[in-house]
Amino acid sequence: LADVHATDVTVAGEFVGTLTADRHIAFAASAKVEGDFEAPTIAVADGAVVTGRVETTGERKPALQLAS
Repeated sequence: LADVHATDVTVAGEFVGTLTADRHIAFAASAKVEGDFEAPTIAVADGAVVTGRVETTGERKPALQLAS
């Protein structure tokens, strides 16, 4: 069981847990996932298997910028 938070995420294999992205989650055709998924936008390719709660807000958060 994993708990992942990132800016953008692409899953092409197996994943079980919570996945949160600041901008986008993409599930490739080879993805087999189970859990809770939340991001402003989520794309699911034909053939991907997604089981669980999927929530999209439709709002993109700005990418984190490093201070100079």
